[in-house]
Amino acid sequence: MSGQAFEELYRELLPRVFGYFLYRLDDRAAAEDLTADVFLAALENLERYDSSKGSFDGWVFAIARNRLRNHLRSVRIRRLLPLTVADNRKSVEERWLEETVIDGVTAQEILCIVR
Repeated sequence: MSGQAFEELYRELLPRVFGYFLYRLDDRAAAEDLTADVFLAALENLERYDSSKGSFDGWVFAIARNRLRNHLRSVRIRRLLPLTVADNRKSVEERWLEETVIDGVTAQEILCIVR
């Protein structure tokens, strides 16, 4: 595929790929970043595209789908980190107090509270 052909396909697919990310993420900055990442990956791996396996559009959207999965996975991991960090910032006294309260409550007391 020539550079000019890639440029034409880029112009045609750019709004669709961007719309795909924007619809799923509702985050314009992330959609812009991922769109750029998809086309960079497509350009860098152009020799791997095989027209006998499907359309160029399908190939680009397969890259987009994989980038979206990776992005969502990384966002989920980052959302979990603050909880871990916050827990580690508790003082020794706070952790001791929590453990003492939790250990001190009997099953009977829990049943009374729940009822």
